[in-house]
Amino acid sequence: MRSCASSCLRRLLAWSLVWLCGLSHADPAFDTGMVALVEWSARFAREVDRRLDVPLADQQRYIELLQQTPTEANVPDLAPQAFVVVDRSPRVQAAFVVLRAQAGGWHWVGAAAV
Repeated sequence: MRSCASSCLRRLLAWSLVWLCGLSHADPAFDTGMVALVEWSARFAREVDRRLDVPLADQQRYIELLQQTPTEANVPDLAPQAFVVVDRSPRVQAAFVVLRAQAGGWHWVGAAAV
C-alpha cells in the first residue's frame, strides 16, 4: 500500500511540476483564458490516477484558505500562477492543484490522494 501511495504521489508531483515550471505572470504561454483552464482540468483528469472528486463546497473552502494565506503574510496581490495545496491531516491526505487566473479568479484543476 505504501509503495502505491508513494508512486501516486510521485506522479502527481511530477505532473504538477511540469505545469508549474514556467507558469508566471511574465510568461505569455501562461494563458489563463477559460478554454485553457478547462483544458488543464481535462488533462489532469486524463493523466492523474487516484483522483479525488472533491465536493464544490470543499473546493471553495480550500480556495478561501488559499486566498487568506498571502493576506495574512502581508504579500501583495498574487500574479497568475499555479498552486499545489496539500491537506496533510490524517483524515484527508490530499493534494489540490489550483490556478490563479489573469483576471484574479481562482480555478480548481483537480485533487489526488497523497
